[in-house]
Amino acid sequence: QESRQNLGGQAFWSLGGLFVVDSTEQRRLGIRDNKALAMRDWLGSAQFDREDEDYWPRKWAEAFVDFAAEKGDDGMEGYVKGLGLGFMFNVGWAERGDGRAEGHGNSVPRFHLTWGTGPEVVRVFREPVLK
Repeated sequence: QESRQNLGGQAFWSLGGLFVVDSTEQRRLGIRDNKALAMRDWLGSAQFDREDEDYWPRKWAEAFVDFAAEKGDDGMEGYVKGLGLGFMFNVGWAERGDGRAEGHGNSVPRFHLTWGTGPEVVRVFREPVLK
């Protein structure tokens, strides 16, 4: 069990990248992405094949991809930028796949490095919770 002081856990020590779909940065770099492609990538990696055991993990994945792809203040990009988190100019390709949405990994770059790395990512999610 972690104390309130350690809220965020390992994310604090992370590189601070976020999975975002069809972001401003991706479009600026000419990366074509959309929610359907991101979901195919996720399902290709997760290989959900157990109806009962995978029900909630699949629902979580669908909700997360929806959030990562949503435009405006209700989506990942708008939410974190609205709280002052900035993305670096490039988009990384963590968990790179073989370029096919049916295979393992991401078929396009979606890893958005943040200014302030892990501590700043933790801050933008922690502060609203602690208010």
